[in-house]
Parts: sequence; C-alpha cells; structure tokens
Amino acid sequence: MTSGATVTPRGPAGGARPDTRRRIIGLLRARGPMSRAELATGLGVAKSTVSTLVGRLVEEGVLLDQGPAPSGRHPARGRPRSTVTLNPAMGTAVGLDFGFRHLRAVIADVSHTTLAQTVVDLGVDYHAAEGLDAAAEATATLLETAGRPVSGLLGVGAAVIGPMDLSRGVVTRSSMVPRWDGVAVAGELGDRLAARLPHPVPVTVDNDATCAAYGELLWGAAQGARELLYLKLHSGIGGAVISGGELRRGARGAAGEFGHLSLDPAGPLCRCGSRGCLETYAGIPAVLASLAPMGPDLTIATLIERVRSGDPVWIRALAEPGRRIGQAAGMLCNAFNPDRIVIGGRLADAGRPLLDEIAAGLRGFSLPLNAGVRLDLGTLGPAASALGAVGLVLATDGRPVTANHR
Repeated sequence: MTSGATVTPRGPAGGARPDTRRRIIGLLRARGPMSRAELATGLGVAKSTVSTLVGRLVEEGVLLDQGPAPSGRHPARGRPRSTVTLNPAMGTAVGLDFGFRHLRAVIADVSHTTLAQTVVDLGVDYHAAEGLDAAAEATATLLETAGRPVSGLLGVGAAVIGPMDLSRGVVTRSSMVPRWDGVAVAGELGDRLAARLPHPVPVTVDNDATCAAYGELLWGAAQGARELLYLKLHSGIGGAVISGGELRRGARGAAGEFGHLSLDPAGPLCRCGSRGCLETYAGIPAVLASLAPMGPDLTIATLIERVRSGDPVWIRALAEPGRRIGQAAGMLCNAFNPDRIVIGGRLADAGRPLLDEIAAGLRGFSLPLNAGVRLDLGTLGPAASALGAVGLVLATDGRPVTANHR
C-alpha cells in the first residue's frame, strides 16, 4: 500500500462512456494503482479509449495521476509507466481479524493506503459477543483516528477463525473456537455497527486464511500469481486456493481446510476425529509438545527466536513438522498444479530453515512436474488477514470477489 493526496472530486464530464467509466473505477478500487496499459488489458478495452476516459476522470478529481509506478511493481526494462489511482476521498474500508486472543483492525482508503490500525487484547477463548462488541468499537475508533467520515465507509470485512459455511453465513462447529459456533457474524456485527454509526454498513465475512491469502495476493508475496496455494500455520492450519486468478471457496465456503489432510491413517488422533492430520504434526501445539524434552514452558516465540539465531539443534527440531507440511504441500500440488505456494501464519516466522524443510518434503511427495513449484514465505505478517479483509470489501462492490491480479 502507498500514500496519496486527497482532493475533492468534481462532477462527471460529458461524453464519457458510463459502462467503461464504471469498470475503470471498479478495477482500480479492487486492485489499487494501475497503469493505463494495465487497465486496458484488464478491461479488454483499447488503450486509447482508456487513456481518454482516465484523462477525464483525472480532470474531475475522481482519479489521481501518481506518475511512475513504485519500484518493484513493473519490470525495469523500458520507460517507467505512469499509474493512476482512485481519489482517497472516495471512501474507506475497515478490515477485522478475529484472532485466538485478540482483534486486529485496519482502515484503508480506496487508493489502497493504510490509514490506521489497532490491536485489542481479548484474552484466550473469548466469547463471540465480546469480540463483536470490540469490533464495532474499533471500527468507530479507526474512523475517528483516520479523520474520515462515516458516510465514506464502504464496508467492513471480517476474517474469522474456523470453518465458515458461507451458504448460511455462519461459523460452523470447531473446537478451536467453540464460542463462535453457529454465530451469523455478518448480521451480528452489522447490528452492532448500526447501533454505533448513523447508517447501515455492509459487512463481508470470510475465513481468516482466505483473507490472508487475498491480502498476500494484493500486496504481499503472492503478487502476480494466478494458480496459488496458501497455507496458514498457526495453532490450527488453514489454507486457501486461488485458481485462474480467482478465490475458490468450494460449494459452501469450506475449501482450504488443509490442516485436516490425513497424512497417516494410523497417526495421532486429531480434534476433528480423524487420525494423522497435518495439524497433529505441524500445528503450533503439536510442534511445542514434540519439543517438550528440550525444556519446560517452551513458547513459540522462544522456538522462533532460536531458529532465527541459527541454532542447529533448534533448526533440526523443525525437520519433522517441516517435512510433514511439505508432504501435504506435495499432495496438494499433485491435485492443483499451482505456480506458487505461500506459507504464512505464526510458525512461518521461523523463516528459511522451515521453508527448506517444507521444500524437501514437497519434492518427496509431488510429481516431477510439480516439484519445482515456487515456494515463498508471506510478507504481510500478522496483519495479513485484516488487510485481506479490507481487500475483499474493496473488491466486492456488489459483484463476486475475484483475485485476477496482474
């Protein structure tokens, strides 16, 4: 995300093509700063048509011309492309991430500029009502902190732990978040926002791993990917599938529950009732339990600190969970044939040593055609899910969410 100036938009100039004009605005809202050539390609419209309409929209103050693209967004060859973005005054979106013991909230504007964020500690196993109350309060606080009007709030996105039945809009039963079972998050949060804000606000809800994957696709390690698998390694293990540039949620929204791939039918009993699930080998509680002989009261922070310091003993301790993650990734590669896999979540903070073990496991369980898949660590850190929730709000705009990113 980048910063940008704010000016007051004027009314539309005559002669603009309403449909193409609307599509330009929608594409920039979903993807952020783009060049005129990228807009033409994304819309399937002649570059001359796009250039004319963009010029008019800049004159009206709807778009801002940012000059050359930021370093890293385009190849270095040739003349740098000028990019345009929506005027930040055209609206904001809030993203919420309901973690295991905290709420993270982010507000950004339509130019994809982050304006403010906050983290609220809620304690372990907090009740859904407590989290939703905190979310409504955090949304109001962020608007005030950012100095943005409530009237410009386009929507609120919520990233929720645990399986989501999107056909009913509820969190399904999970031992990870038992106090969220059956909660209709969009309706409950919408009611709380309506009680605090002067008008109703649309609420978009999705699984936390799906949101994190979308955040990485827009602004992180997955930029440019069209066939992507994302794994979020935390207390539980979740994931997401992006194919053909689009998020694939499945029939009811449960696609990406990679933590419950059974790697060994005779393995440890999983909380889901099956045996040998990936989560029983590589979820943070399982990893820490396997390292109990290395000292009492071991925490994930200690493990990551020692691995990142280069301690060979602790690096070797990651071999088994890393290889198991790689085994699952190899199986998934054979099923989906992705061009990239991105690893996120708290355990991913272990960095390159973990990634190397995952790569070794992947090679042993994937076809040769898939063994060379690109494997990256996420770059958005703990803010990935909240940022992805912002992205989903900006991309939705009354249409199906896609991730057909450049």
